[in-house]
Amino acid sequence: MDARTAALAEPLAVAVHAVSRSGMEKGDVVAVFGAGPIGILTALVARHEGASHVVITEPSAWRREVAASMGLTVVPEGSTITDVVNELTDGAGADTTFDSAAHPSVAAEMTAATRVLGRIVIVGVYKKPTAVDLQAVCFKELSMVGVRVYTTADVRRAIELIADDALGLDLFPTKAFPLSRITEAFDAAASGADCLKVLVTPTEGEDA
Repeated sequence: MDARTAALAEPLAVAVHAVSRSGMEKGDVVAVFGAGPIGILTALVARHEGASHVVITEPSAWRREVAASMGLTVVPEGSTITDVVNELTDGAGADTTFDSAAHPSVAAEMTAATRVLGRIVIVGVYKKPTAVDLQAVCFKELSMVGVRVYTTADVRRAIELIADDALGLDLFPTKAFPLSRITEAFDAAASGADCLKVLVTPTEGEDA
């Protein structure tokens, strides 16, 4: 495999771990909050594992375009992921929901987007305690699980998926910078404006 794609094994292992821990079943309608690198990779793994529909929501127009280019169902501007999954499920909601955004607005909506007896996986790390509708957790008998990084088996599985070209990661936007341009690399990573992952190579002359 090429080096740029191989470098995605680590974040992909996070997504593999999240889907593995979710209890997602084939045919599930899946909701993903956040189309950053982990959100998109989680959505791709869920689809590969048999989700019937994967719906993803994201405030950034550019990231929505990236998600759409990878064949994911994107929540249009002005709508909500709850609206979209309810339309797909006759009002039942998503079977499995992944929070890859770790934003208070997501914590407020994720229970509404998820069906009775559904599953919620907290993938993103919140910076401080955040309100969740625990009444909905009880009334809907929801299962919630947090995930943190991955296991050795998840890394192996991520490498297998990349080697088999199972997820179409050639469409995953990355930028590479030589070590001499490390400041630009950090700026690009912080902005997230035109790439999902930034790579640093020791080789001069690498095209960014």
